[in-house]
Amino acid sequence: MGAGWNARRVYELAIGKYLKWAAVDDLVEPDLLRRCVEVLESDPGCVVAYASTKEVDENGTFIKNYVTPMKADSADPVARFREMLLISSWCYVGSAADFATGYVCQWRRSLLARLSLIGRFYEIPEHLFISRHHSAQSIRTLPVRLKQSRRLRLTNRYSVLPPPEWWDPAKTRTLTFPEFRLLLEYFLSIYRSPLGAGQKLRCYSMLLPWIKIHSKHMLKDLLIAADQVLYNLQVTSTASSNSQKNMSRSERELS
Repeated sequence: MGAGWNARRVYELAIGKYLKWAAVDDLVEPDLLRRCVEVLESDPGCVVAYASTKEVDENGTFIKNYVTPMKADSADPVARFREMLLISSWCYVGSAADFATGYVCQWRRSLLARLSLIGRFYEIPEHLFISRHHSAQSIRTLPVRLKQSRRLRLTNRYSVLPPPEWWDPAKTRTLTFPEFRLLLEYFLSIYRSPLGAGQKLRCYSMLLPWIKIHSKHMLKDLLIAADQVLYNLQVTSTASSNSQKNMSRSERELS
């Protein structure tokens, strides 16, 4: 069914007050959930609790301790949103989250941005979350258009996100624009937030520097989409040619 369906289904079936999505290749220390829940229970203004992260390889060998660059613990929702929007980082944040807000998004980054407009984040200083880096990670999955040999292609580039068919196997030939979609999600996050008009305006103004920072990625989206169109045309042409060959072979056999 794909990773997207899986993540949504977990959320739909969850009946507890708190939710933690967990990837099969990552590890957590025994105290992680207890420590996160204690923070969320003791501080009503905190909506996300997470622990510091250490990275290991596929054999469990220590690589490094990851330092989270953004700090979404300010009392000002605009300041928190700015950290989530403009500070580049891995999405290790979100070990446990208070989902009383009802928000759920396709990508963790947009989800965390929405949550930052609602409440503060808290980072437990101990390294209780263990991220495993290996060659089979979803972010290293090549799209089908690059795996198959082709006569002509426009680019070998691909998104930093897993390909569409990883999320949904039925979307092998779907055009996606992840950076543009993320920009839309940020806009909607501000629009749907409980902030006042002045605070929302300040948040909207941050979208301009975000576009400037991500302009190259947005252009790459367009180039990848153009190559996907070319791939789709080639697949259709090949399928049509094979169909005609099969029909001709059948006609010869009948004669």
